[in-house]
Amino acid sequence: MNEVPPNAPAPATPPASTPGPAQPSPTATDPRFFDSFVRLHLVLGTCLVTICVLCNYLTNSRGSYPNMFWYLVERDFPIFVTQLIALQAAYILLFFPWRWPSPERIFSKSRPKVLWLAVATLIFSFAGTWLVCLNYPLSLDEYMADIQAHFYLAGKTRAPVPDEWLPWVYSITPGFVIYLPTEKVWVGPYLPFASMLRAPFLAIGAETLCSPLMLAAGVLFAAALARRLWPEKADEAGLMAAIMLVFSAQAQITAMTPYSMTAQLLFALAWLYCFTLPGWRQWILPPVIGGLAIGLNQPTVHACFVLPFLVRLVLCRRWGMTLVYGAIYLAACLVWKDWYYLSRPAEVSDAGKTVASIFEVPDILNVLLMWMSLGRFAAWHLIALIPLALLGGYAAWRRGYFHLDRPASAPAGATFTTPQILQDLTAGILVTILLYLTFKYSQGHGWGYRYLHGVLANFVLLAAAGWLMLREKLEWNAAASWFSVSLVAMAGIMPFYCWLTYSVTAPFARAQALINSQQADMVVVPDDVIWYGGDLIRNNPVALQKPVLVSRFRLPQAAEDQLRGKPGVVFMDEKTMAAQGLLMRPTQRKKLTPVPATNAPPATN
Repeated sequence: MNEVPPNAPAPATPPASTPGPAQPSPTATDPRFFDSFVRLHLVLGTCLVTICVLCNYLTNSRGSYPNMFWYLVERDFPIFVTQLIALQAAYILLFFPWRWPSPERIFSKSRPKVLWLAVATLIFSFAGTWLVCLNYPLSLDEYMADIQAHFYLAGKTRAPVPDEWLPWVYSITPGFVIYLPTEKVWVGPYLPFASMLRAPFLAIGAETLCSPLMLAAGVLFAAALARRLWPEKADEAGLMAAIMLVFSAQAQITAMTPYSMTAQLLFALAWLYCFTLPGWRQWILPPVIGGLAIGLNQPTVHACFVLPFLVRLVLCRRWGMTLVYGAIYLAACLVWKDWYYLSRPAEVSDAGKTVASIFEVPDILNVLLMWMSLGRFAAWHLIALIPLALLGGYAAWRRGYFHLDRPASAPAGATFTTPQILQDLTAGILVTILLYLTFKYSQGHGWGYRYLHGVLANFVLLAAAGWLMLREKLEWNAAASWFSVSLVAMAGIMPFYCWLTYSVTAPFARAQALINSQQADMVVVPDDVIWYGGDLIRNNPVALQKPVLVSRFRLPQAAEDQLRGKPGVVFMDEKTMAAQGLLMRPTQRKKLTPVPATNAPPATN
């Protein structure tokens, strides 16, 4: 046997020209992937065209806009068209890429860039609260978030109705506020935690900072989470996840409002970040955060997000974690259930029936509404978000497609791998869509499709995965050129999003200010002729102040005749309301005669 001397030189390295298996260049384009990506573009373009045509036809056929959903869809039509043009421009740039700086230069030291994006988001959404939304909660969902915050700030869960206003209580109760006639009190309709988050800000007069701060924190969480999911590409993944969220018009405009959906987004990101932490933090923090998230307005939002992860615990036989998660979630559900029933004992018997009545077996109208809603969701985000999220979901389910199953891709010390987490994120989106496919009603108010806001974190992280896949399979300049179209399109169309929001909100804000400025004890609002006029009846149950607003639609005819000409009572004129920009109904609604009900006291004509 020949032995190699200890001091013998190492064998010479073969020259670079030595024949061997060809190694693909990291910047070369994979032809098969390129063809598939082009087909994906064509399919998405066809879908967007179909949604455009469908929205235009159906909204025109609705005529008098019985629902805010149809009204907003028609105004979204230019956004659909712009995004379609942007999609086709991005498709063309795949064939004619520009020259871009190296990715190392763009993505290096991404932490300060993410911080600046979060600061910019905070400034933009806070300024928009005043300049775009006029600090006016347009929908009653938004208004109730503030009303319930007033409840909790005063240390109450319900507010007694002053005796002098009991004869008029049915006509002065704001929509969504529940009146309990047996106890003569008002209560809020939603679970409390979203309003509890607003209450400290309300106490110092800074409630308009609450949602912008939560969105800015969400940007930081999204970047940090992406860095944990892809530690080998931390800078790139973190910056791209932050960009996907910052350039979401739906996220930005919603953060200008009191909607609880911004809190749902933040809690979803915080839950998932803690879920990737090692040790006891993964066992305790996620279910605690999730238990709080269940109390944000409606429990179904977080339930749809977390369900696939809980199923994963069972399928992987993580019995210890399953017991801990189950115990904490069960305790949270019992707490919120008890709070809900204790705050309105007269409604205990009706609660289950009410929840079940809002869902139904989906029919063709449900499918059409969902199709249009998904189109709105796509139109209010980066046009790149949907194709990248589809790529990320596909890569997660097709194991090994772009190295997501490498051990290095799993967060350090985490129980589950990145592909498993992405699979559960994909499943969460599907569960949410299927749930709201059975929902009886369209979303009504909302910027974009707010029913998917609870899984917006899922889209952002899947899109980050899709970007990493795109970078592995597509030449850098082509990928950068394609993505830049989305950024340019969103930057160009963002003023239109803001104008659209302002144009819908401003008439109601002007009318509300005019009504509240009347020097009177009572102001009767002609909500029977104003489209969504009932939303103008906004009396604060915690501190009922004059003028007290009265719904003419709910005012018995005899009472209306009695009030006319009475000192201290002002009847707002329909023409004055129309001059504020409000839409009028084509026909006046017949006066509603109150009937005995859980949330309405009996009244007589």
